[in-house]
Amino acid sequence: MAHGTLRSVALGTAALCLWVVGMVGVAVADLVGPHPSNPMQTWAERNARLSQWERQLVAQWLRDYGYPPAQVESWMARVTDAEVHGAILQAENLGLPYGGDALEAIAVILIIIILIIIILRLLNKEIIIR
Repeated sequence: MAHGTLRSVALGTAALCLWVVGMVGVAVADLVGPHPSNPMQTWAERNARLSQWERQLVAQWLRDYGYPPAQVESWMARVTDAEVHGAILQAENLGLPYGGDALEAIAVILIIIILIIIILRLLNKEIIIR
């Protein structure tokens, strides 16, 4: 295999590895505090804004699903912020599960092994398995 072709394969494999690592999972934004660009914002203000945004989001979802606006407003007046937050978490869990599974872990391990082999070949090192 030519030296240039090996380099292209190594770069392609590295790009694939970065893509797979990017698909591993989603960070939970609840762990993040107030934004550093606004140091005067308190946790209470952040939580109040988040709660307001979640209520608007759930109300919009209900209207999109065809519930009458009066029924949506009545339901939103009765539920607590914790119930609204729970509804959002349940809606997120209806899609594909977060995190990885065994297949994803195996793919990452195989890509890492292939990268190591390609790097060793680029350095003209022998790979001897006994």
